[in-house]
Amino acid sequence: MKIKIKLLIGLIIITTSSYAQFAIKGKLIDTQTKLPVQNVNINIDGQSEGSTSAKDGTFIFTTQESNVFINFSAIGYKKKQIHLQSIKRDISLGEILLEAQPYSLDEITINAGLRNDEELPITISTVNARVIENNLSNRPLPLITQTIPGVFSVRDGGGSGDAKLSIRGFQQESVSLLLNGIPINGEENGLVYWSNWLGLSNSAAEIQIQKGPGLANASVNSIGGSINIITQNAEKEKSGSIGLTLSDYGNINTTVSLNSGLLNNGWNTSLMLGFGRGPGYVDATYVKSWSYFFTASKQFNNKHKISITLIGAPQIHGQRTIKLSQEEVDKNGIKFNKDWGGLNGRMKNASENFYHKPFLNINHEYKIDNKNILSTSAYIALGTGGGRWSESFNYAPSIFSYRNSSGQLDWDAVYDNNANHGGSYTLENGETVSGYSLNAQTSYLASHVQTGLIVNFEHQINSSLKFQSGIHYRYFNSFLREEINDLMGGNFFIEDYSWSLAGVAGRNQIKTVGDIIRVDNNSIINFANAYAQLLLDNKKFNAHVSVNANNNWYKRVDRFNYIDNTESEGVSIPGVNLRTGILYKLNKSNSLFVNGAYISRAPYFKFVFGNYTNVVVKDLENEKVKTLEAGYELKWRLVNAKLSAYYISRQNVSLLSNEYVQLEDNSQTRAMINGLDA
Repeated sequence: MKIKIKLLIGLIIITTSSYAQFAIKGKLIDTQTKLPVQNVNINIDGQSEGSTSAKDGTFIFTTQESNVFINFSAIGYKKKQIHLQSIKRDISLGEILLEAQPYSLDEITINAGLRNDEELPITISTVNARVIENNLSNRPLPLITQTIPGVFSVRDGGGSGDAKLSIRGFQQESVSLLLNGIPINGEENGLVYWSNWLGLSNSAAEIQIQKGPGLANASVNSIGGSINIITQNAEKEKSGSIGLTLSDYGNINTTVSLNSGLLNNGWNTSLMLGFGRGPGYVDATYVKSWSYFFTASKQFNNKHKISITLIGAPQIHGQRTIKLSQEEVDKNGIKFNKDWGGLNGRMKNASENFYHKPFLNINHEYKIDNKNILSTSAYIALGTGGGRWSESFNYAPSIFSYRNSSGQLDWDAVYDNNANHGGSYTLENGETVSGYSLNAQTSYLASHVQTGLIVNFEHQINSSLKFQSGIHYRYFNSFLREEINDLMGGNFFIEDYSWSLAGVAGRNQIKTVGDIIRVDNNSIINFANAYAQLLLDNKKFNAHVSVNANNNWYKRVDRFNYIDNTESEGVSIPGVNLRTGILYKLNKSNSLFVNGAYISRAPYFKFVFGNYTNVVVKDLENEKVKTLEAGYELKWRLVNAKLSAYYISRQNVSLLSNEYVQLEDNSQTRAMINGLDA
């Protein structure tokens, strides 16, 4: 009888244990294609056993726990985690959406300092392709960041693609912009001309915004933050699509996308073409553009993969560069534009931008073994184009001084004055001439070549510690010149060379359409940097420490100010970045973090040659930056919040006013200031 009781108790225990096994099932679906996702790794925190999804995306597994964190991961998709509490029965999770991640994202993680970890000691925000598609419409790409705390973006003048962006109050010169891990800020000044990248709004798969110095190693000017734009990958399946966007003010954009799928030779290719045109939201900010995006990738074996990306967006658009007073806005409305007027029954804008900058990137990833990866990126960009400009002879009033009763430019008055002013001028050679233009319209042309190589190495020391190092070399050569394109009623324009250090020096002062005046120079910049970084990631801590040493070699060639010796002396300026941060995980939902940086940033080329000559500015020092940030992060169910406070100290800051904008009259000027502390 006693033995029977023990057997009965044993049966009860076994039965109770079997009922404690709860089945969890569901189906994994691609967010965009709505197709099933197979071979997804599924596991529960703290358990070694796991499961994978079937060909139709379904999965099922059992657990004895009533409180679990379920992790989903697959190549080509972002990681996802679901938290289940108080499990008392079998559960069906239904359809679970997985968001596709660009193939290139893993490849350029080392290059760009991109991090996909959800727990980092820095402040990160991401914007995916669906958000861009649904919310950007016909606006410039930076405006998609308007809802992100600490980021300020706004249209700049109202022209297509004309925009400016700042992070934590720092202007674009102190914000790094990277395209697939490669810096694309202007080499001479750190600026970003967003109209050169109109096609990015159609081809961007994800935008990652890192606030503060962050982890971007390929660039050295990320004081306010960095923006990493990742382009779309070649689709896995053969497909095609056509898109049409129409604004209420008449701008229309058409896109065509074709995807080859996986070809027999192992390549995946995608091509996207776009065409846009319209009158613009602001008066006379018309646009005509087309864009192209091509990407191809191939996995040669389990060690080698290559990807190729080509992107470009030739465009021409009207601008508004002359600022409006509040009185003018109240009288004429927010769309009013003083940069244009009518001529012979047609619209003529004095401010127009035209540019094309194709960008080619070839990336190779070599997985040496399970612990070592070597990544190499080669890139080249060729920029051609410029902006419509104007010049006045001998301190004559600018074209913006001629206004009609509506406040628009009076082009007829400009042409009439050039043809009939009756003045004469004695040239340097003694000849007296007349019939010259007091005002001439020009094109301010800015061509350049930019090419570079980034090589990075990653070593997984153990399960929680990783070492990264790399080098980056970049060559840049720009060709700036101002070319006459319209004499506006006169027979020729006189170049008096009053702004040239060499004076006339025997040069021909009579200039006609196609001749170069005022500006004719090259900016040559060689840049190299090397970095090393340690990354820690375990159950309690996530930390990083990195050092980045760099050097800039500057040289200027000026054919306007100099006749014989046109080259400047070579200028070499080193810089250094030190960055660190640590995050402590209090528990699954709460974390504390702190990060800091010291940056010694070399002055931009525009400050080194701030006099617009080959004379180097004296007593120019590196900008010194110290940053400190501390914060708290909460992740609980659907809540994901981060609260932080930061301190930034800047010394030896340089500023240049009225840069690359037309001045309305002769009372305005440009000025450079250096040595400021903030």
